[in-house]
Amino acid sequence: MSDISEEQFKKILSVYAMIAVAAIMICIPYMIIMTAGLSLMAMVWIFCYFYKFRSKSQPVPNRHFRYMIRTMWWSTLVAFVCVFLFGSIVYFNGDLSPVNAMIQQAERGVVPNDADIAVMNASFIQLNRDLILWTAIATLPLYPLYIIIRVLMGVQSIIKEGAGK
Repeated sequence: MSDISEEQFKKILSVYAMIAVAAIMICIPYMIIMTAGLSLMAMVWIFCYFYKFRSKSQPVPNRHFRYMIRTMWWSTLVAFVCVFLFGSIVYFNGDLSPVNAMIQQAERGVVPNDADIAVMNASFIQLNRDLILWTAIATLPLYPLYIIIRVLMGVQSIIKEGAGK
């Protein structure tokens, strides 16, 4: 039998749901939605620590909140690796001629202004559009995928534990 109350069951499921929603929001390519997703993820992380310390005497909720905290720490490492891979692939395989041209100008004493940097940025993206797109598709979804898989495993576990009632 399970020693988890209906209230704890709902609280744990709702925190898992918030983690999943935040992971999905982070992937949407609009800055305001991504920022909201990151803010939600940070808020959930704080909630998990708070709930974990409040439920020290209750093994099931404590285990799930520890699981969520570990998921978020490991997902941070996964995100770092994904972004590092993305940047490395684009750097080593991309056409860096606009960047090199700006560096050469700076070495001659011509300090680029914001308009120069914007033109260089646009030409770099235009030259490397396909590489950036395919590299992003190959590397960046690993972060939310990791979180969603961990959330589904946690939800499956809490449903099994809550089903004993």
